[in-house]
Amino acid sequence: MDLKSGILIGLSISVLLSLVAAYLSSKTWQIAHVIVVFFIFVASGAYWYLAGVTVKIHNFHRTRINQLREQVAMTERQIEAMKTGINEATMSETDETVIAALEQEGIRVLNSSIRETETQIYRFTLDRGRFWPEAELDAVNADGSATLTITSPLPHGIRAEDEVVVFAFESGETAEGARYMSGFKVTGVDEDRITLTPLAQLSPRRLEQVTASRGNWDLYEVMPVDRHDVFAGLDEQDLAELIPPGSLPEYVKDGQIADPTDPPERVQGYKVGGVLAEPGEEERVVERRYVRQLRDYEYEYMYLAARSTLLKVDMERISTDSKRLQEGLTKTEANVAVRTTEKEKLTYDLQHFQQELQIVTDYLAALNRSHATLLNQIRTTYLNTRELAAKLAEVQLNAAEEIDRRTDLAPTASR
Repeated sequence: MDLKSGILIGLSISVLLSLVAAYLSSKTWQIAHVIVVFFIFVASGAYWYLAGVTVKIHNFHRTRINQLREQVAMTERQIEAMKTGINEATMSETDETVIAALEQEGIRVLNSSIRETETQIYRFTLDRGRFWPEAELDAVNADGSATLTITSPLPHGIRAEDEVVVFAFESGETAEGARYMSGFKVTGVDEDRITLTPLAQLSPRRLEQVTASRGNWDLYEVMPVDRHDVFAGLDEQDLAELIPPGSLPEYVKDGQIADPTDPPERVQGYKVGGVLAEPGEEERVVERRYVRQLRDYEYEYMYLAARSTLLKVDMERISTDSKRLQEGLTKTEANVAVRTTEKEKLTYDLQHFQQELQIVTDYLAALNRSHATLLNQIRTTYLNTRELAAKLAEVQLNAAEEIDRRTDLAPTASR
């Protein structure tokens, strides 16, 4: 039986007793006195009931207040632990209890204090610059300029006269298609809207990406800085969703044990406990790890943009040269067709010339044969003539001698 039931039973008995006492007293007391005494009994019962309830309420709230005080004290110790961090040298059993309670709630207490963490966050914020997440893309023009509505933070703190430069990324995960847009200059500022103009002429591919974007943009005042800890703890499969295949091996190998073939500038030595070895501490190095080359994303993107512009100029020049070459090729093909026709005609003429040449050659051979025959005849005639001339000379000589002989005989006969 609880306290409330006991009080009700006690009150019921008291009422019955007061009724009996009132009845007995009515024989000697006046009615008014009896009524007053009865109401006094009733009032005293109500008083005791309310007093009991009040005591119960006080007991309940005192217990709850004590519990809350203990919780407040524990919370204050937890807050202090999160502020100051863990100091194992001065940590007491109470501190261990506080830390264990925080860990049960999923809160890990760091060695550094909240103030140190706030300092680190402030440093990271300085490195990152101002940041405007999830800016709503209102419109994108054909030249790549865009108008966006900034929803956080407000006020956005951008002034047109400051000539702010921002680097825009599509909001979301890279695996879901989010891409880097470009670097922009803020050329128009409203209460919650800004107008962005590309820092340089966008390449056709980049312009297509910007004009095709339909999601929100994350705007950074400073291009995000490449750090080793950004990709720490990611396995090769996770990295493959973020890193292009050509650069994936060095990201996977970053922080791993170095190979003898790795370039010396990509290797760092570590002492016992994983402490980075300083210059001159080579004898204390226990392991060497590969460290990838950090990238200056702003320079890389600016270089690629400039390179893209140069390639565009080269492509236009090559296209112009190709057009000229095509025109020249067309003219050359026309000339080739004309020359082919001329060649066919010349080939036809050559065939006839060769036929005529063959006829002339045959005729020349016949003439040569006739000439040889005539030469033989002339030679024979010449030899015969010489022979006849010799015989004629001999006959003439004989005749002269005969004439002389006869001339010499004539005077002798006349005497």
